Amino acid sequence: MTTGRPLFSATVELFEQYGSSRGRQLGKRARIVSRMVQPE
Repeated sequence: MTTGRPLFSATVELFEQYGSSRGRQLGKRARIVSRMVQPE
């Protein structure tokens, strides 16, 4: 079972270094990040 916080907790900059992009902001310190991957 998970809590109300996301499973991954890190800075947006760290996710951006690995190809993710910023999405919408959920709160003061929470933001959606996403990354497109190609199916194999």
